[in-house]
Amino acid sequence: MSLSLAAARSLARAQHIPNIVRSSRMELHTCVDLDDEVLAECRDLFGAQHIRKDFEGAIADPEVDMICLATTEKRRPVSLAEIGS
Repeated sequence: MSLSLAAARSLARAQHIPNIVRSSRMELHTCVDLDDEVLAECRDLFGAQHIRKDFEGAIADPEVDMICLATTEKRRPVSLAEIGS
């Protein structure tokens, strides 16, 4: 399953991303964040196939099967209803 992770902050890099990378059923397709250093770490340390700053592009990518929103509910860039449309 190809996964895109949005908001690759410290919790995501300490927990979510290592678990995704270790999984035999998932691949880290894309990391989305606004910080260039965070994106470089996702690519260089965790092997993200793609890095980007626009969340909408990750949602629209037909190669992505699943989105992980590693944000707090106050910082979610879109609602779940918008993702489904």
